[in-house]
Amino acid sequence: MNKTIFVSIASYKDFDVINTIIDCFDKANNPNDVFVGLCLQDTEQEQKRIINLIEKEKFHLNVRFIKINAEEAQGCGWARNLIMKNLYNNEDYFLCVDSHSRFLIGWDDEYINQLNGILSKGVISVFPALFEFNETYDIYTSRKTATIYTSNAPTWTGDFIPPHCMREPIDGYEKVMNVSGGNLFGPGEIANILKVEDYYNPTKEQEIYSLLLFKSGYDIFAIKKNIIWHKYIPNSSSSYRELCNWTKFNPNMDFVSGLKDYGGTERTTSEWLIEIYKECETCKK
Repeated sequence: MNKTIFVSIASYKDFDVINTIIDCFDKANNPNDVFVGLCLQDTEQEQKRIINLIEKEKFHLNVRFIKINAEEAQGCGWARNLIMKNLYNNEDYFLCVDSHSRFLIGWDDEYINQLNGILSKGVISVFPALFEFNETYDIYTSRKTATIYTSNAPTWTGDFIPPHCMREPIDGYEKVMNVSGGNLFGPGEIANILKVEDYYNPTKEQEIYSLLLFKSGYDIFAIKKNIIWHKYIPNSSSSYRELCNWTKFNPNMDFVSGLKDYGGTERTTSEWLIEIYKECETCKK
């Protein structure tokens, strides 16, 4: 039996979300085993238009909806939390992508194979390469390498020295500090790990996800191969982020095992979330 994959897509007034969903199913080797959880934050008219388009597709029964009036939206992390709480249905794997994404042909088997190659308990997460709306598949898939942020310490602690450093991952699997909310793949159970009872900060999603994964015994791994592409700012180039000289930084992955240095073993998850949520001076940097 094939393994099922739940794909979380939070859309806020995004005309491209229908193209993202179609591409997700079209590029999968096993589209019948893919299930999309969509939080559609838009006007009532636009919600009807997008849903009508989806209902004309052969995969329409594999798409689950939450409809939110755009004026009531409270941020991407909040919407993704709703998806995990209400639409995830114990699928074998979990993928979180943005609503303006494109997929590698056979992305489903590729991600499962990549995850099976991890030697320890972990998830895969990298920042996707760029695609432009006017580009063909052959053009944007020529950008084969994803990127990661490196930092010397968790960003929610006083030990973090900004800025992040953007660079390409090394070959194989590389442990990294934080996830990319727009490209996160792992076992289905992480949907239950990442959801929180109340989500009330729109800016700390990736930090929250990383913390909850670490506290649940997961490591975060970057892979060099790009599997998802992302539409970034208009008229951006293939070098959408400047790659800095990462040798100037000193990534310290020992913090995971030494989380107690920041009060990790003494604080509950809720207390850690409060630490991340609060607008402290460190968070503002």
